[in-house]
Amino acid sequence: AKDYATYMCKIFAHRVLGPDQPPVARIQSLFIRKIVLKIETNASIANVRGLLQNAHLRMTEMPAFKGITLYYDVDPM
Repeated sequence: AKDYATYMCKIFAHRVLGPDQPPVARIQSLFIRKIVLKIETNASIANVRGLLQNAHLRMTEMPAFKGITLYYDVDPM
């Protein structure tokens, strides 16, 4: 999660918050971390989606990150 957040900071700069542990940080053998990405309301959603997909592909190309699972929650809360 730290490596992914660092990579995201290179793309989105100060808009990345985290990683942080949610209230339930582990379910069985899955460790959960939360990274918040704050995007302006006038930003192009298609561009943001493309950047996130590219970041995900680059991270999963690395052998250490092949087993990660990412969930994107749009407009949490």
